[in-house]
Formats: sequence, C-alpha cells, structure tokens
Amino acid sequence: MMGRRILITAHAGCMGTEPNSEASFKAAYASPADIVEADIRITADGIPILAHDETMALPGSGGSMTDARVDSMDWRVDRKDFDSADIMDFEEFLDLVARLDAAQGHRSQRPRILNLDMKDKRAIGPVAQALRRRGLVSRALLTGLYPEDLELARHLSPDAIYLLNAERMVATGMFAMGIEDTLALAEEFGCAGINLEWSIANPEIMEAAKRRNMPVYLWTVDDAVQMRRAALLGPYSITSNQPSILADILGEVGEEP
Repeated sequence: MMGRRILITAHAGCMGTEPNSEASFKAAYASPADIVEADIRITADGIPILAHDETMALPGSGGSMTDARVDSMDWRVDRKDFDSADIMDFEEFLDLVARLDAAQGHRSQRPRILNLDMKDKRAIGPVAQALRRRGLVSRALLTGLYPEDLELARHLSPDAIYLLNAERMVATGMFAMGIEDTLALAEEFGCAGINLEWSIANPEIMEAAKRRNMPVYLWTVDDAVQMRRAALLGPYSITSNQPSILADILGEVGEEP
C-alpha cells in the first residue's frame, strides 16, 4: 500500500479549457484537484495579470491581430484590449477564487491550494501583497523560481511559500551531486519543496529528497501509463491537465501492495 495521499494539481487550462480563463478554474474546482495552477505575469504599470506567454495576440488596426509584450502594456490604459482577449488581473482572479470557494462551501472539502507560476519574477512583490491583504499567504505556493530567483523572492516577500524549480540542477547526468546541491539550496532558502519535470525524476532523486524531508512536486503528466509511473515514485503532488483521470490512477496505485 502507498502511504500519504498524493495531491493532485490541476494544470492551468485543465480539461481542455483555455489556460488561465474563468472556465479553466471552474473546471479545476469541479475536479478532484487539491491544487489549482495559474500563470502570472506583470504589466508595464505593475499590475500582475494571468498570462502564460511573454506576448499575447490583441486586436490591431483593420481588425487584424498583433502580438504585444505583456510587460510593455499598461493595464489601465490598455484595459479594453485585455478585456477583448479575456485576460483577468490577479485581483480579479482572487475574486473568482472567493466565489468558487463560497460555491463549494457546503461541501466537506478543504480550500484549494493556489499554485502561482511566476512567469515574470517582478510580479512576486505585488502578488504577495495581494495575498497578504486577503489572508491567503498560507494557501499559495509561488512556483517557477530557479536558483537565481530565490534571493529576489526572499527579499520581495519573506513570508511567502516557495517551491524551487529543480530541473536545471538535476538534469546534468550527475544526479547524486545535482540533487544534493539542489536540496541544500532549497533548505537554505526555506523552500517548501522542489518542483521537477516528472520524466527527470528517478528513485535516487526521490530517496534523497525523502532523507531531507523535502516534498517533491512533479509536472506535467497527462498519459495514464505515465501517471502510474509518476505515482509510483511517491511524490508530494502530480500536475496534470486530466485531474479526474489522475485521481482514478492514484486510487488504483494506492490499492496495490
């Protein structure tokens, strides 16, 4: 039997929805997911918004579409363009989370954890401030952080909860040294775990993390066979675009000797 239950993270855009859209988060809340992922960038005027890519297609002259960099746009001035692209800012996202929380309030289910993938590290400060104002710091994981980002993150928001993205350090062909250095760095900065692309993970890495009591979050697994392989590694969480299928797989694996 497997021990602790593996948490399910719903990838942004799960169940075939548009990533970072209202439909995406409603689908995540309707699924068995414990953690809901959103991608965060910041505009030129310092407003964190939900967006995965550096650029987005916005309406141009003559009805054509043009690519614009998120960090060069002014949220307040260009709001109509963001609205036309169905983009929400981080405060609107937290409003949506509050509504979704309230809608599930009658159920005996813990509030979803928010996995906030910081695509632009300059958004860390404003995001942390918004979480603090709403009393949500303990419900949010700030992810997408690499070793070079940890000092900035600790400076901008020492009370936030971070994961260290580890694939650059362990995918070197020198797993023993790479994972030990990674885990030591994560401990030094007080990270709550490491984030690792699932196919890089192996029993040696997982055992090293277990010895240091460092949770491992694996991303992103959508194939049922690969879900089973990832689950047998014993991570803290697995990210998937198919959280319902993953829940079924985890149930099956949990019944095996």
